[in-house]
Amino acid sequence: MSKELLPLGTSIKLKNEEDDGIYVIISRAFMQPPEEAISSGYQCVLYPQGYGKDLKVYIVKEHEISEVLTKGYTDEVDVAFAKQKVEELTERMKNAPSTSSQNTDSKEEVSKNKNNGLTHEEMLAKDPFYKFRKMKENEEK
Repeated sequence: MSKELLPLGTSIKLKNEEDDGIYVIISRAFMQPPEEAISSGYQCVLYPQGYGKDLKVYIVKEHEISEVLTKGYTDEVDVAFAKQKVEELTERMKNAPSTSSQNTDSKEEVSKNKNNGLTHEEMLAKDPFYKFRKMKENEEK
């Protein structure tokens, strides 16, 4: 279980041997995929291009990072932020309904149960990567 978030502005390299690019973290969050431990996830941009209209934002999971080249700025506010996010996710996991007890035909109820009882809007407010994961799920269908 990861309880550390790399600071914004951190530059990293990925484990992918075919990709020798440098990436800069522009957003971060903790995530807890089903049946897995809590891990860190990041949105990154390619260095030196950065973020722009026609430039891609990459989603990187902590296990995909091979090297931290330089760490971004961090302070006690950043550390408290990460601690708060771990506590929130841990609390949501404790209060999540059991997936084996879900027997419903309503798409809305199924969607709410998948999101730990939260509506789409509440998930967007709580999880900065929720929108991107939903987009990826829809692409895979």
